[in-house]
Amino acid sequence: MKPARDSWQNPALALVLCALAGALFAWLHIPLPWMLGPLVAMAICNFAGAELRSVRGAREVGQVAIGIALGLYFTPEVGGYVLSHWALLI
Repeated sequence: MKPARDSWQNPALALVLCALAGALFAWLHIPLPWMLGPLVAMAICNFAGAELRSVRGAREVGQVAIGIALGLYFTPEVGGYVLSHWALLI
C-alpha cells in the first residue's frame, strides 16, 4: 500500500528513500552521490507508479543552496574570465 499523495507520509518516505540512495551512491563512490542518488531513486520509483513527491518548498531551498555554493567560488578572477567569454554565454 502506498501512502496517500497529500499526506505527510509521502514526502517522509521520499526523504528516507533519497537519503538511502545518496548513502548508497556515496558508498559506491559514484560522482555527485547526494545529487544523483536521490534523482535516480525518485525517477525509478515515480516511473514505476509510486507517485512520491518532495516536501513543499524543497525545490526552492535546494536552488538557493546550490546558488550559494556556486557563488562562494565566484571570485573577481572568475568574474573576469566569464566576462571575457560573454559572447559564448549569449
